[in-house]
Amino acid sequence: MFLWFLLVAVSLQIRLEQRANIKFCKNSGLTPIDTWRSLHAVYGNDTLSKAQVRFWFCRFTSGDNDLKDKRHSGRPNIHHKKIQQVSAALDEDRRKTTKQLAAEVDLSEPSVRRVLRGRRFVPKSDTGLTDRELVPRRRFHAASHSASFC
Repeated sequence: MFLWFLLVAVSLQIRLEQRANIKFCKNSGLTPIDTWRSLHAVYGNDTLSKAQVRFWFCRFTSGDNDLKDKRHSGRPNIHHKKIQQVSAALDEDRRKTTKQLAAEVDLSEPSVRRVLRGRRFVPKSDTGLTDRELVPRRRFHAASHSASFC
C-alpha cells in the first residue's frame, strides 16, 4: 500500500513539474508542439500527452496560472431523505412508474432508477414494461432497421 502511495505521489510531482515547464515555455514564446517536444526529450514516456500540453498552454494563456487541477464536482449524491421518499411512495403503490415517482418526489427519472436499483427493484417504464422486458424489443427494432440499409 505504501509503495502504491509513493508511486502516485511521484507521478503527481512529475505532472506538476511538467506544468511549471509548460508555463515557462509559454512565457518564453514557444508553441505548444515545441513545448511538448522539449518535455518529451526530458521526461520520455512520462511526458504529458500533446492534448494535455495544449490544455495547460491555453489555460496559462487565459490568465489562470495555477498549476493544480480544479476541483471536479462528479455525479451528485442523492440525499437520504429523497431515497426515503421514493421508498415510501413505492411502498404506498408498487405499480407506479419511474415517471410518476420522479414527479411525486421531485427527482429526475435516472435518479429514481438509481434509487430503485439500489433497493434491487427493476423500475417500470411508462409503457408498463420493465427495462429488462424492453431491451429485446429495442434490439429487434435496431436489427430490423440495420438490415434495410444493406
